[in-house]
Amino acid sequence: GLTNAVTKDPIQEQELAAAEAARREVLTADSFYEVPLDTLKADSSIQWAAGNDTVTAVYGAKAADGSFAGTVVEITGKGYGGSIAITVGVDLHKQVSGVKIGTHSETPGLGAKTANPDFYGQYAGMDAQKEIAIGAGENGVVAISGATVSSKAVTSAVNIAATLAVEYQTVIEEAAQ
Repeated sequence: GLTNAVTKDPIQEQELAAAEAARREVLTADSFYEVPLDTLKADSSIQWAAGNDTVTAVYGAKAADGSFAGTVVEITGKGYGGSIAITVGVDLHKQVSGVKIGTHSETPGLGAKTANPDFYGQYAGMDAQKEIAIGAGENGVVAISGATVSSKAVTSAVNIAATLAVEYQTVIEEAAQ
């Protein structure tokens, strides 16, 4: 009990710092502001908990001049080994600006490769208005050999995050005011 009391706050601070770093990695912005999920959930057109994917937080981003710079969505996907924390950035031009894989329990040497920039870096620059798929093509990513479940889990979560960012761009932008 004493150890928990002593380490609880530092661990929480590290988690918050890691989340902020992930947001900055997936979308270039001067600052971020959290958009209450209840504000967005009033519209039922988005699958907030679609199958195994759950949106956990949404952030709007501001450029140095105060203008809207895009959206960051934190989502949890269900991989082969369990939950995968995924942060997805979508810029104001409705392109995926970046993806970052956070905590996960995927199989080392297989599904854990989703946390490798060689995999998640494939999503950057993709059209957030079109479905991203596993396979060749304009909005296609190459799955990790032997880790199709993990690759599909990340792709599914990125699609949900991108759809949310595109469909709610105006609401997210207005939430800063």
